[in-house]
Amino acid sequence: MKYIKLVITFVILVLTICIFCFILKDNDIKNIRNVEMNNNDIISLKIGDDLKFNIYDEYTGKININNLYKWSSSNTDVLSVDGGTAKAKLPGTSIIKAKFGSKTIKTNVNVYDIKDIIIVVGDSRFDHFKDDNEFIKTDDYVVKYKNTVSVLNKIDKIYIVSLSGMRYNWLAGLNEYKDNNANIYVSNIIREYEKKTNNISKYNIKILFNLGVNDLNHRYLQNDKPTDVALKYLNKLNNLMENDWNSNILNNISLNIITLFPTDDEMTSCYFPGRYNKDVIEFNNAIVSNSRYKVCDAYNDLGFKDDYFRERKNKSCATRDGLHFSPEFNRDILYPYLIECFNK
Repeated sequence: MKYIKLVITFVILVLTICIFCFILKDNDIKNIRNVEMNNNDIISLKIGDDLKFNIYDEYTGKININNLYKWSSSNTDVLSVDGGTAKAKLPGTSIIKAKFGSKTIKTNVNVYDIKDIIIVVGDSRFDHFKDDNEFIKTDDYVVKYKNTVSVLNKIDKIYIVSLSGMRYNWLAGLNEYKDNNANIYVSNIIREYEKKTNNISKYNIKILFNLGVNDLNHRYLQNDKPTDVALKYLNKLNNLMENDWNSNILNNISLNIITLFPTDDEMTSCYFPGRYNKDVIEFNNAIVSNSRYKVCDAYNDLGFKDDYFRERKNKSCATRDGLHFSPEFNRDILYPYLIECFNK
């Protein structure tokens, strides 16, 4: 009796393992995209994707007779194929052939790579940010990071659009700097990558919009409540994302917003006359509450300390003005936070 129970237990265990393996295999098959292979089709695959071609037998009405065919890829560096399952490896083009007797089916495959482009939009404090982080300036707004940072491996290029706060008039609806503002630079970058997009190169554009002290205390906005100012900026950014910063060609364009940094509680900041730090908090809260985009709340996330701010010589106003930071803060804290915000 004991022997029979052991046999039954063993049989049940074997059956359970077989069923489990069948489910795993079935799930694995389902995870591969299937297409019916037709002659002279053109198919696009992203690097790393797998695709199973299924061949239809017009005489028997059966599909998936791949094992009867001899499979080949014209460029195995770009795309390999085994038994009808193709693996995309490198950007480029390849022709998949399936041959059986006198019948040959050909399918053209484009393998594309998606590259990430970051556009960091900031006020003049990002001039310091570039210097402190050893960026190399290549033209008016393109920069390249000197050091190889692991998190940058998937990022093709970083653009820093760093302009004086006065050039942000466009968000307040004024045109004083209409030919030289952040909108123009960002739009030009987007148009540039539209021209570069093709069958084997596609791009994601990630815009990091860093709100600066002038965004709250711009000379045209000082009579507005902080919440009202925040809503003005969000409305303008919404309009830009739907129009100037939109594209029907690029793979994806997204926007992340970074909140204002803290200032002294007293009205001693060079850039915040008439504003208190409570105004910064109100402004940030309105941004977080009303934005349709992702917001990285730097004010609360970073826990600012007095020694993070750059020493201001020959200035009677506050060191802690929400604008100028130490090289150590920029390099060790702000830059990693921006990358984290990019990946949020």
